[in-house]
Amino acid sequence: SKFIQTNYLFPNKIAHHEVFMGDFNYRVEMPGEKCKELIEAKNWSEILQHDELIRQIAQDKAFPEAKEGLIEFPPTFKFIPNTDTYFDEKQRVPSYCDRILFQSLP
Repeated sequence: SKFIQTNYLFPNKIAHHEVFMGDFNYRVEMPGEKCKELIEAKNWSEILQHDELIRQIAQDKAFPEAKEGLIEFPPTFKFIPNTDTYFDEKQRVPSYCDRILFQSLP
């Protein structure tokens, strides 16, 4: 086999990447019962329209220029351990608190 070197494989510029991950504690701003109805209907896009972090990023108030992978799953906060049942204590709204954001810099 023959080895071919191209600029595509060996770019002149290497991007730097920043990754932010953790429990950012942003919430979904809607009544808990409405959120649970949307979870049952698997309507993630409607839930995400009320997500605090997405709104903050869109308004350049947090993590400017950060991106996030596609969210196609129910909120992960706050399940009873080893179940798919949400805690009802304190009437917390199911939310996407644990997040991974990223951005590439030149």
